Amino acid sequence: MANYTYYTKRKKGFTLVEMLVVIVIAAIMLGAGVYYISALNPRKVEAEAIKLISELNRVRQAALGRHQNYTVTFDTAADSYRISSESADELQTNSLAADLTSVMDFSGGPVNQTLFYYPKGTSQDRIINLTCGGISRRIRLFPQTGYARME
Repeated sequence: MANYTYYTKRKKGFTLVEMLVVIVIAAIMLGAGVYYISALNPRKVEAEAIKLISELNRVRQAALGRHQNYTVTFDTAADSYRISSESADELQTNSLAADLTSVMDFSGGPVNQTLFYYPKGTSQDRIINLTCGGISRRIRLFPQTGYARME
């Protein structure tokens, strides 16, 4: 009996099944990436609103603690705001990562872009609107307390 050894030549390359598995995995990863990026806009706007509320609360506390007026001036063209104290010892400009669309009073009417915090911690009534990618958040300032709240 003769000993036969069979050699099979294997072609180099990928099989159809291997290619389909790679395509399916790539599609899943791409879909997850698109979902993650689209979910960033609401988080971005909310994070900016929380940051602005925190800054407004800090200004309110400074007005109470130092017994002096503070001014917050909003610039909708540059998406920024400027904080200054009555004694001019504090001056700070901050930019927002979201679009500052408007600053208005409680009735929805347009007002000047300046907000005052008084020594007792009270402020003017304002609604500040932030948007990013079609998502918007409103920050409401209450005049009696100077309290800021996101809506």
